[in-house]
Formats: sequence, structure tokens, C-alpha cells
Amino acid sequence: MKNLILISIMCLISIAINAQNYIDLGLPSGTKWNDKDESGFYNYKNAAKEFGNKLPTKEQLLELKTLCQWIWTDKGYKVVGPNGKSIVLPTNSKNYYWSSTSERSYAWFLYVEQSEKGNGIVCGAGVEIEDGREEMLVHLVEQPAELTPEYIDLGLSSGTKWMNINEKGYYKYDKAISKFGNSLPTEAQLYELRHFCEWTWTGYGYNVVGPNGKSIFLPAKGISYGGGADLDGEEGYYWSSTRNGDSDAAAANLYFNSKEGYTGIAEYTNGMSVRLVESRAETTETVPEYVDLGLPSGTKWMNINQNGYYEYGKAVEEFGNKLPTKAQFEELMFYCQWTWTANGYMAVGPNGKSIVLPNAGYRDIDQKLYDTGAVGYYWSSSSNDTVNARYLYFKFAVGMDNNDQNIGQSVRLVEPSIEEHKLEPEYVDLGLPSGTKWMNINENGYYEYDEAVNKFGDKLPTKAQIKELIESCQWTWTGCSYKVVGPNGKSIIMPAAGYRDRDDNVKYVGYDGRYWSSASDKSSSAWYICLSSRRTDLCESGRSYGHSVRLVQNK
Repeated sequence: MKNLILISIMCLISIAINAQNYIDLGLPSGTKWNDKDESGFYNYKNAAKEFGNKLPTKEQLLELKTLCQWIWTDKGYKVVGPNGKSIVLPTNSKNYYWSSTSERSYAWFLYVEQSEKGNGIVCGAGVEIEDGREEMLVHLVEQPAELTPEYIDLGLSSGTKWMNINEKGYYKYDKAISKFGNSLPTEAQLYELRHFCEWTWTGYGYNVVGPNGKSIFLPAKGISYGGGADLDGEEGYYWSSTRNGDSDAAAANLYFNSKEGYTGIAEYTNGMSVRLVESRAETTETVPEYVDLGLPSGTKWMNINQNGYYEYGKAVEEFGNKLPTKAQFEELMFYCQWTWTANGYMAVGPNGKSIVLPNAGYRDIDQKLYDTGAVGYYWSSSSNDTVNARYLYFKFAVGMDNNDQNIGQSVRLVEPSIEEHKLEPEYVDLGLPSGTKWMNINENGYYEYDEAVNKFGDKLPTKAQIKELIESCQWTWTGCSYKVVGPNGKSIIMPAAGYRDRDDNVKYVGYDGRYWSSASDKSSSAWYICLSSRRTDLCESGRSYGHSVRLVQNK
């Protein structure tokens, strides 16, 4: 009986000694870490055989290294997790810990060096495992439950839901499009995810938290150029569905590393990661109607696009004066508040009503679609010659340019006012200290400096008057122009009307505004207001450039 009791006690002691106590450190992956090392040293094959999936992966080592606070003590490193709980990794000068991750004949490991500076923590590869001579320590983990694939609503304005895990492996673009179709995100959806969520680097990717607090994890799985993965754990590459309009062999993708992330362009032949989306379904069909946005001309804009893509000549023939003119597009640009969404741009008129212009891309001469889900291209009725015509375009900003008339673009119709309404020119008293009044509209066209001085004389603003306008008023960027509110609450609109270069090309409409002052300190240049979404300032320019003119009335 005594022997039986003794054996039972010894068994209980053995169980207690070998019991595993896993600590939840509050890591995003949900991984729990054992509170102590396994005893002894192991070569890689023996460690993998004995402990299996209790060995931490490379990703888990990187997460522990990156997201925890490492405090050096006389017992080793105290590793404190995001929730304040901790484990200790004892160090004897230098220690090495196996991961379960191997690549070809090499395995990943964590290297910990005893240091008062606390900087001797490295996760790397380079240990050859085939001969089994290298032996390291082992620190076990309790693996989190495997995620069930599901679409997560992050609270994005487009309503896009993002899958919580990657598709397995790497895909060239054509294979990704063929297999996943419109479940691939557009470039705009990638842009929305990048710029409207909070991104936190975890050591092996980003934890991406949406506006509603829900999150997904995007691992940095690197890129495949045909063999294994390059830059795994350092960089992330994710396909979009959007073909690049400047190339027959490239498409938009999301790129990131530990310091930055952005949407870029990559060749179809690269193998990249795929993360699927579920786009918001339209529950009801929109009834076509013209919307009065409260624009000065009285022009009403259709609330939906015409179906398909149109070459310029066909659009003019089919829709006639229902195609917007260049002036009507400029009015839409300069008098509306423009808000980017993943579905396109929302233009909110002066009366608060709105329309959305989808980023529908364009159809090239070869009948292929490009830039769908990323860029919008819309014909105006205005043509420069028999080859090119003016059009409205936008990606993450709105502007106007010329394009080949044979390109297929979107069409959005207008209903011109029966009675033409023009904004009556008047000088507006903004309540400025000098008493200067500013005209409410630009003079038509673009003027070289000498031409402007000769024609408008002292009605051109001085440097001092421009400086007063900039410093005394509230400037609000609306997407293509500034609303300038004076001290008394009255306002004027200053469009980003672009400029005319020395070759008579009009550039950067919707992006830049340049307005001559009367001041010139040099024979070759003069001062002007330069404005864009990022700044309003006084700048100098060559006098032969064509800039806008906004007149003033002196007190």
C-alpha cells in the first residue's frame, strides 16, 4: 500500500514538473507562449519530430520580437506582451531558439544575446539543417484556433468586406483573374483599405483595423518570380483586378513593407498573394433622373452613366447637346465638393444634392478594358481637333485633359437650363482689413503677365492684397477649387484652373491654380497666387506663361 502511495505521489510530482503553462501575451495572432524553455538542446529534425506544431513558426517569432517589450534582467530577457503579461527567455551569453519554419535546407531561428543595451534580438535564417549538427533551445507555443474563412465588414464607406485570410500560394495575374474574377479587389478598394484603416506592423505583416474597430491581418508573404518566395516576412504584394492602362502586361497591386505601403503597378508574370473581397450589392436599380445640384448655370446632371463605353464621335452623334461641354465640366469641378470613395467620386453641389461618377476605366482601341475600379474617364462635347477631345478624368484627384477620340470612355449626360444662367460678375466684400473687394469669377481664358497688366491695370491684385487674402481668410479645398471665406462670412470660389504653358498646352486643370498679381521684381518673371490641394502661397513664374486672372476693386 505504501509503495502504491509513493508511486502515485511520484506520478503527481512528474505531472506537475512536466505541466505546460501557456501565457496569453495579448498578441494579435492569439498565440500563447510557454512560461519556460524546454530542457536541453535539439537539432532541427529532432525538435520538429518531438514537438510538431508546438514549435513556433517564423511569423510567431517575428511577432514576439516586434510587438513585445524586451527587458534585460539578470535572469535573461523579460518579454512583456501588449496586455502586460510576460514570459522570461533565460540567456547564457547567447541563446538560439528553433522555429518550425524551414526553407529548402535552412531553418529559421530566434537569436537572443545577453545585453544591458537590450538590442541583441534577431530573427533570421541561415542554419543548415541537413547534417543535424546544429543544436538549439526550444520554447513551445500553443497554436491559436485556425481561422474559419469569412468576409469581415471593416466599416469602410464603400461597403466592401474583406476576407480574413489569404488564398493559399502565389498567383500570376492571369491565373488570379481567371480563378477569382470580381472577388479580387479593385485598385480603388486597395487604396481605400490602405488609407482609411489603421495599419500596425506586427513583424510579419500588418494588423489592419477598420473605422468600426474590426480588423484583418495581411501577412508579408513576399513575391514569387517563378521559384520559391523572395522577401517573405519583409514585404507584401497583393493583386488587384485593375489592369494598367499604360501597359498590356501590367496590373495594379498593393505593396508594403515595415515602413510604408502604397498601390503600384507590377507585371502579370509576378507571383503575388491574393486577398478576396465581397463588394456591396446594389439592392435596388437606380431610376435615371437629372439632378439639380444648384450650379450657377442651372445645368442638371444625370444620376447614372450611359451603358457601356463610347468613342468620341459616336458619343457626339448619339447624345448631341446632352454631352456636357468643357465649361459645364469645369463648373461641376469648381463649384462642387468632391469626395473620393472606392466606387468613384461623389460630387456634392452647392445645394447639398449629389451625384456619383464611377471609376469605370476605359476601353482601348484593342477593345480591352483598363483601369476599371481605379480611374474614371468621361467625354465632353469639346474637341481640340479631329484627333483629340477634352474629357474629365479622376483617380485620387479630379482634372481635365485631352484624349484620342478612338478611345472608348464613359458618358454622363446633362440637361442644360432652358434659360442660360450665368454667374453675374460682382465684387464681393469679404470684410478684409484693407477694404479690398474681390471679383466672384475669373476672367475668361489665360493671360501672359504683360497681356494681363496691359488689359486690367490696377484691377490686378498687388502682392500685399494677395497676402491679405491668404492670411485673413479661411481656405477650404473642395476637390478642384478653394472656397475662400472672409472675416465677415462672405465667400468666393478660386478654381484650380490649371495654366497654359509656352507651347499653348493647358495643364493641370483641377489640380493647380495660378493667378497673376500686378507685381514683378524681374524683367523675366512675376508674382502670382499658386494654389493646390496642399498649399496656397505666393510664387514666381516666367511672364510668358498663361495664368488665370481674378480682379480686385480697391477701397
